[in-house]
Formats: sequence, C-alpha cells, structure tokens
Amino acid sequence: SGLVAAQTVAQQSTKLIANTNNGNDMKKVVLVEASSTFGGRVQSDKTPDGFTLDRGFAVFIEEYPYSKQLLDYDALNLQQFLP
Repeated sequence: SGLVAAQTVAQQSTKLIANTNNGNDMKKVVLVEASSTFGGRVQSDKTPDGFTLDRGFAVFIEEYPYSKQLLDYDALNLQQFLP
C-alpha cells in the first residue's frame, strides 16, 4: 500500500544509512509528498472496522540495482498476483 510502502522505505533507508556509516553520523530520512497523503498512484484507506483497503495501480521491478541494495525484500513481504 502507498503509506505502508513509504513508511517501510523510510525505515529501511535509515537502517541502510546507519549500517553503511557503522552507526556513526546518523541521517534522518524525510519523505515529501505533494498531495495530502503518501502514495502517488496507490493509496491505502482504513475502514472504520480496522481493515486497510488499497486502491490504485503500481508496478515494482525488483531488479532495480539501488532497490536491491536499499530494500529488504523479505521484510517487505512482496507478493505477486495475476491480473
């Protein structure tokens, strides 16, 4: 989902920066979004009964070199589906 993905990217980026710098010179990652919510084409909505519903369309290509370096795919629990 849009917001969950943005939060996970921020957390993973912070971890990568901390590990790269051996815990020294810690950097803060700030996500900036032009609209009132994170996610761009993909949005997540919480229902009153606690469910998270995703809407929109996004494609992520796992082979991007920087993404492979930056993101922990196991922690993201990426899933494939057939349209």
